[in-house]
Amino acid sequence: MSSPLVSTFPTAVLSPVYCETVLGSPANIFAKLSDVQDDVQVPRVTMPLPSHHNDHNQIIEPIKYNQHSFKESSLGPLSCATQSPIPKGLPPVTRHMGESSYCSRKNLLRRNEADLDLIDLQKSKDIFKSSMKNIPDTTVYTAVVAKRADVESKCLRALAAAWERESTEKHPLLLQNILKDCAEQYVESMAEASFFERLLVKRTMQQLEDDADFTLAAYSHDFTAHQIADLQLDYLEEIGAEWKLSTEDDDSEDAEDRLKAYVDSIVAELEVETVKDSRR
Repeated sequence: MSSPLVSTFPTAVLSPVYCETVLGSPANIFAKLSDVQDDVQVPRVTMPLPSHHNDHNQIIEPIKYNQHSFKESSLGPLSCATQSPIPKGLPPVTRHMGESSYCSRKNLLRRNEADLDLIDLQKSKDIFKSSMKNIPDTTVYTAVVAKRADVESKCLRALAAAWERESTEKHPLLLQNILKDCAEQYVESMAEASFFERLLVKRTMQQLEDDADFTLAAYSHDFTAHQIADLQLDYLEEIGAEWKLSTEDDDSEDAEDRLKAYVDSIVAELEVETVKDSRR
């Protein structure tokens, strides 16, 4: 049987029945109150510690917003390194899209911080060439080959951003032409015009304008990165020419040819698998 005292404070409230049956007459209540409080042992309520071996000892509480488990709330908030800026309470699809957008912006900012400035690179040409004097010839040759690949990569990236910007500029014109062509029928059949918009454009005018602004910023970044890589390649080729080094790539096979051969091999393997499946 538990104690009638439900609090550990000395000013606990006692019921009248308890006062008469245990402490005696009302005249002696105040005289005996201190002795009773000293004698009565009030059980302390302790929270069971979380155990990995016995999950039944854990207390199950309603999960609060942005909280996964009781262990997480008892140990405190997660560290900043593992915390995501996306709220945990969002639906899975919304949360995944938010994390994807956050990672894209983070990657773009990281590349902006890492790239050199074109003006600073032009001013430091002499320093760059003097620092390359003590580097072996094989290392210079490898640097030229690697930088050529870097230039091609950044060139393709800039071209992709340019075509993306072209696409975002042409789609608003397409949207305007659709609205113009369907102007007479739009009042009678709004659903048909909306269907054409969703089928051919799949974006609103505001979304297309936002895409154009973003791709313009991405194109500016990629074009500057291509200029920097191209200038660095010129510096390396000048050093190779001064040292009379052959900077031609020994691997004369074009990357497009290698890709085509790889795709052809995959197609051939798929055809063999198809023939085997048909015979079964």
